[in-house]
Amino acid sequence: MSKKANESGSGLGALLLSALIPAIGFCLGWGIRGVYGHKRGPMVPGAIAGLSLALVPGSKLRKRAGWMMAAGAAGFAFGGEETYGQTIGLTQGPSRKQTYWWGLLGLAVKGAPWIGLGALYVGMAAGRRKYTLGEITALSGGLLGAGALGTRLLNRPHQPPDRLPRIYFSNATDPQPRVECWGGLWSGFLFLWSYVAFVKRDPFASRMGAWGLLGGAAGFPTGQAMQAWRRNQEEFNHPTLDKWVDWWKVMEMSFGFIAGLSLGLGEYFSRRFEPDEPESEPAALSLPQQAALAIACLAPVAAVDFELIPDPHPDHLPRLPAHLPFYVWLLPGLLAFSTERLAWLMGIGLPFMLHAQDTLVAYWTKERKFFSASWTIPAAAAASAGAFFLGHEWGKQEEQAPGRLAPDALVFFAWAYSLMSAAKEMIVPRLVGSGAKGTLVERFSNPSTGVHAAFFKLASILTAFAATRSVGGQEQEQA
Repeated sequence: MSKKANESGSGLGALLLSALIPAIGFCLGWGIRGVYGHKRGPMVPGAIAGLSLALVPGSKLRKRAGWMMAAGAAGFAFGGEETYGQTIGLTQGPSRKQTYWWGLLGLAVKGAPWIGLGALYVGMAAGRRKYTLGEITALSGGLLGAGALGTRLLNRPHQPPDRLPRIYFSNATDPQPRVECWGGLWSGFLFLWSYVAFVKRDPFASRMGAWGLLGGAAGFPTGQAMQAWRRNQEEFNHPTLDKWVDWWKVMEMSFGFIAGLSLGLGEYFSRRFEPDEPESEPAALSLPQQAALAIACLAPVAAVDFELIPDPHPDHLPRLPAHLPFYVWLLPGLLAFSTERLAWLMGIGLPFMLHAQDTLVAYWTKERKFFSASWTIPAAAAASAGAFFLGHEWGKQEEQAPGRLAPDALVFFAWAYSLMSAAKEMIVPRLVGSGAKGTLVERFSNPSTGVHAAFFKLASILTAFAATRSVGGQEQEQA
């Protein structure tokens, strides 16, 4: 195969890179997601997915990398509302003979809209069609309503032990059976996908959403089947292997790899629908308007995540008439589709702020030996301010030369969050691995060593790839 064919996006080499780079990035991001969890965690693999899809050889989307990064961070956060721990439990343990396949089906049902919604958001941000800020605002309201309706129809009633939904993928015999919301995610996805496919007639976004469904439906049960195999092998005893392998992380990172592979293949086989020149920006806002929109969107998300105001989740507000699976996390989507500068501000700043808060602040009361609120809160605030400033400055530069900083952003996500997850493990060792306490050597003498070694290796691969996609690397290719 010629070098020219690979650079143009045709041939086996381009196909492999187009599939493997998003798979590697999503594998890393989904492993990091497991360290942080909930809705903040998926923002990292979502941003990495958007960047990698824009940077693979032959992609026409590099100029939209910042928009896709921000849309990925917003879109993949939605699925963090789902509960799946008890669904995983159905595939392992004493009752697995009766519940194994039902549990895997449940993971497919929950994984599909999680990845599908994120992929759909990324596809919309690719620029095939123009989405105005007012249009995105209206679609956000529609998503909220569709999510509430789908949850009410498919995931209610939930009044254990007497009444549970007819289709239920958690443990009905548990003293506290979980409240599910996969119906809301499915109805939200179908609402948005139908609008994109039939009203906007956006072939790239609709295809990416479908490829996302496939990746989520295949990745989640496949990853868990690997973990369940080990958990269910009661006669299998390999002390060395079990000392260094975190089987939960095997599940998470396998899920991420398969989902990312599907996204990469989706981009490659939908490449003919990518715009040669993306349509114009959806909103033209003055600087004060941009500042007001940023504060209005980011402040509620931070307030909910920091538990300054209650999240309308069943665990917090059990009498809420309908679980709202999107809630304030729709707001970052407004920034992702507003202006270039706000897309970068949100895409870089918001995930870092939430992860820094999680790393430095949220657990200080549990590890007082290492933490003190007098320095952790200012440190988290300073780090967050730095990330928002970086996003703002990169956004300004991208307005002049779109796509130039996309490789730098990919390296930032790969290393910043790999290092943050390692730092969180050192500080709060119970979160990853065996939960060993004591010296740092003792803390890392468990499966977390292998986990973070894998993170650093994957980050190194993404860094090497980003170097080939930098401005200097591209100039050398053309020469």
